[in-house]
Amino acid sequence: MEIFGFFLIIAALIGLSFWKIEYGLLFLIFEFLAGADGHLFEFKNLSIRFVLFAVFMFIWSIQKIWNYKTLKLGIIKFTPSPHPAIDDKSKIYNSIPYRKNEGKTPFFLTEFSKSFFFKPFAFALFFIALAGILGIIRENSLNFIFADLICYSYFLLIFPFFNLISNSKKCWIEKIFQIFSGTIIATSSLTITTLYLFASHSSVHGGIYYQWFREYIIGKIATMDNNFFRVVMSSDVLTLIFFLIIISILLFNLKNFQQLLDKRRVNHQLLWLIFLGSLSSIALTISFTRNFFLGFIISFVFLCLILKIPLKRKIIFSICLIIIFLLESSLIFYLCNHKNIQTNFSFLNDRIETIFAPETEMSSMTRLERLEAGFEKLKKHPILGSGLGSEIVAYDHTIKKNIKTSHIDWGYLENWIDLGLFGFLSYFWFLGILFWQGVKKTYYSINNCDFYLGILIALFCLFVIHLFGPFLFYPTSIFYILLCLIIFI
Repeated sequence: MEIFGFFLIIAALIGLSFWKIEYGLLFLIFEFLAGADGHLFEFKNLSIRFVLFAVFMFIWSIQKIWNYKTLKLGIIKFTPSPHPAIDDKSKIYNSIPYRKNEGKTPFFLTEFSKSFFFKPFAFALFFIALAGILGIIRENSLNFIFADLICYSYFLLIFPFFNLISNSKKCWIEKIFQIFSGTIIATSSLTITTLYLFASHSSVHGGIYYQWFREYIIGKIATMDNNFFRVVMSSDVLTLIFFLIIISILLFNLKNFQQLLDKRRVNHQLLWLIFLGSLSSIALTISFTRNFFLGFIISFVFLCLILKIPLKRKIIFSICLIIIFLLESSLIFYLCNHKNIQTNFSFLNDRIETIFAPETEMSSMTRLERLEAGFEKLKKHPILGSGLGSEIVAYDHTIKKNIKTSHIDWGYLENWIDLGLFGFLSYFWFLGILFWQGVKKTYYSINNCDFYLGILIALFCLFVIHLFGPFLFYPTSIFYILLCLIIFI
């Protein structure tokens, strides 16, 4: 059944892409946003996400090279030079045909290649490819090399993005964020449902639902004290991004709560954003990933510093966020175990304390061990890097022994180890230019500056949490970076 679904989805993408290539791109975007980690369907260890990406890129490239409707090459037409020959010597040169563009941009010279993002992007791609070769030379695991290359390969979507989206950017952005909203509702509902199933003991560790969640959603259900379960998914990154966009828009537009209570001028858009923000915050509270918690606080402080609104509004909004977080936590803990809700709050306090005192928890101590091992790995090949698929040997405090792992858990350090100094600098040169372009777009925009501000703050948050994990080369994060490129260009 899974194999049938796998090939049915691929057939749907092929059909939509040949019907209209834009429909194929929308289908692929939907999978990136709603397809969890891309492993809902697999065939011989190939995820449905990567196969859809490869098929779409192939169809798009073919259509750019070959006009399949007329069965003619329609990109470039050769015509004789219109310049008359002046002498015999010039006849030789004028006999050479020159290229004339017939209105179609060659697939390798799309709109993106004309932007100021192209040079740093090209350098980054070069060093990523070099890191792949070095990984093979240094005999890194081929499975890990292939896995890293798959993640980085999604950056190639920038070419069809610019080719298909740039001419009708506003319409595409609206469609993408409609899909985004539906995804947030679905993933948040899944998180809440999973917590309910385990808190009510309808599902247990090792059961059918647990195995499905681990294998296809690529999520984690961690048992905590007093019948509370942390539900963590890779799509939580998108939830955090969306939540920060909503927070930024609300802080910019919500001058007072009378706007929501005034029946004569009910702002349905703000109410919808508050609903989506509430769902997102509940899902993030249930996962309670410390990286996200810390990233949100730093990003919100940065938002308050750069946003020119009255200080009173910032303070009131911050207090409201804290109250909402405490109320949501109280409700969640009460539903999990209403008899010992005070003990659950002590768990919350202990988890926050481990952010500032990592030596008090085994998983945090393991991360510190990997940090030290990562620096030792970096010393071996600091300039060219160790290549993709690099591994370290570090002590794991949870299982009490040394392990060899590719999960270094420190994003910037992992980038430097894999790509080397030059690759690291070129990659973040590209991202730095993107962020600065976002700053200028937000500052100089007359319309929709609240939207641009939210996009920028969410990107800043990705930079923050990447310090503690490899979030900038998650497929969903790469998709968001590409979306930022389209919006900020």
